[in-house]
Amino acid sequence: MKQFHPGDWVDIGKQTAIRWIAEGAAVSPQPINNLLPPGCGAVLWSENPQTRKQLETLSLPITVWGPDVLIPYSRTVFLGLPHLRPSILLIGLQLLDHWQAVAPLFSYDALAANLGTPDEQKITKALVHDLRVPVYEPRLFIVRRCRDMEALLKTYLDEQKRGPEPHLAFLRAVYRIKPQLCAAPVSWTERGV
Repeated sequence: MKQFHPGDWVDIGKQTAIRWIAEGAAVSPQPINNLLPPGCGAVLWSENPQTRKQLETLSLPITVWGPDVLIPYSRTVFLGLPHLRPSILLIGLQLLDHWQAVAPLFSYDALAANLGTPDEQKITKALVHDLRVPVYEPRLFIVRRCRDMEALLKTYLDEQKRGPEPHLAFLRAVYRIKPQLCAAPVSWTERGV
């Protein structure tokens, strides 16, 4: 066992480095945007100056959501949260090496049964069969561009027309398309901060 002191230079594996940076236990000697995989970009669900500024520090290309935008980058972050931790994006984008999509859970306390109107719950229950399931946070959703993810995004938008509660609409889309979705912890959103 070797002991290290604050300020020591340590060479470690990529996964451990990303985890330490995300936890705030270490800092990278190079800017965090140098650690991002190639072909990354962000889509803002709506224009938000604070979020845009945070994304610009990562030098990520940014697109604002519109009807002609689907998945513009090979690894795309869909973002509608007002606050963002750049290290979380780094982890999420790296997870796309093994998953089609990454989305954090909305809450550890709120289930599908706690959200939406009775009519929308009825629509969701017809598909899901049980509303005692956790829901995802669609305001932070990271995808790898592929046919399944394009279908998921289109289905999510269609489901929002059937019911306005975004978490239930996203859950219905996930149940329809069945992507390889990595459920990230609630701590990725401001609800978990």
